[in-house]
Amino acid sequence: MVKTPQTLDAKDLFKNELATCIRLQGKSSWAALNPYDEAGFDTPYFKFFNPDNREYYWYNGKIFADNEINYYGIGMYENWAGDPLFVAKGITYAWKLRQYGETPSANTYYWLEKGYNDYSGFTDPSKPLPKVKSQPLPKLK
Repeated sequence: MVKTPQTLDAKDLFKNELATCIRLQGKSSWAALNPYDEAGFDTPYFKFFNPDNREYYWYNGKIFADNEINYYGIGMYENWAGDPLFVAKGITYAWKLRQYGETPSANTYYWLEKGYNDYSGFTDPSKPLPKVKSQPLPKLK
């Protein structure tokens, strides 16, 4: 069964990213040393482990699965932990390969990088805040 994608509203995403940032800033810095802490660090978009129950979202003219969008939280986590982006990508690669026997998709890396960069926008005054604008739905043929 193919589910109809929902629209991922940019304002809702912004609120969820901000809430994720605040959640991270409330953690002990020691949590960054616990791999189980990061492994369980999910966002509101991650609903199910079962691939048959995936939720799909339109965002910026593309369709993303809930498990891909979830990686913005991992990107934010990695930035919060002080890891460079290449380390975040390496950890993501190793995790996906070990847990699921597959490598990360381009969409997973998109959300990982978005979260990583957006965390800086929320915490570093010299960086821009993430842009918030609603995206029109693409026309279906």
